[in-house]
Amino acid sequence: MVAQKLGVAPADCVVFEDAVLGEQAAHRAGMHCVAITSSLPAKAFQAPLLAIKDFTGLTPAGLLAARQAQLVGPRPPRR
Repeated sequence: MVAQKLGVAPADCVVFEDAVLGEQAAHRAGMHCVAITSSLPAKAFQAPLLAIKDFTGLTPAGLLAARQAQLVGPRPPRR
């Protein structure tokens, strides 16, 4: 796993994903997921940290605030 090779805990990683299967894979790896709603609506995702249309409004501060607000987030069911 890349996180392990980088010496980073999976819980400290954020995956940016535009597919539900990718979101599920991120959660199975113990990582947080930001849903990109360019191809699916936000409601299609199960438990993203954030749902954004694109990266233009995303800031590091906003991402950190969302992470801190979701100390223990829900996990999507495995399918």
